[in-house]
Amino acid sequence: MPTKKPAGAESTTFEIDFTHGRDYRVVHADGAWGGLTPSGGINVAFYAEWKKEPTSIIYEASDNKLRETKRNGPEHVTREIQVEVLMTQAGAQALYKWLRIRLSQAESLKGSGFEITEDPS
Repeated sequence: MPTKKPAGAESTTFEIDFTHGRDYRVVHADGAWGGLTPSGGINVAFYAEWKKEPTSIIYEASDNKLRETKRNGPEHVTREIQVEVLMTQAGAQALYKWLRIRLSQAESLKGSGFEITEDPS
C-alpha cells in the first residue's frame, strides 16, 4: 500500500488485479451471526434462512372446494450457514465503512426510477 505523500508531491498510480480463488462462490445471505475470536478478531457467519416445508397437509373437501385444516411437520426456522469469515479489527472496520457507503448509495436510488424491491418471500 503506498504511503501518503505531502501536498504538492507527485502522485503515483498503480493497478490491483482481482482474481477468484478456487473455492469462490456466490451465496445468498439473510443475515449474519458471530462474535469475537480469542485473539480479538471478528468472526462473522452469513446465513440463509427459511421455514421448513410441512411433511403433510390435511384438507377437508366440501361443496367441491378444498380447505386446509392442518399442517404436520416442523414449525421452526432453519438458518443454514453459507460461509464464515474471520477478519481483523482493521478488516472489519473497512467492511463497515464499505457497507455504510453501499447502503447510502442504495437508499439514494429509492424513488429515482430504479427501484430496489424487497424479497417477497
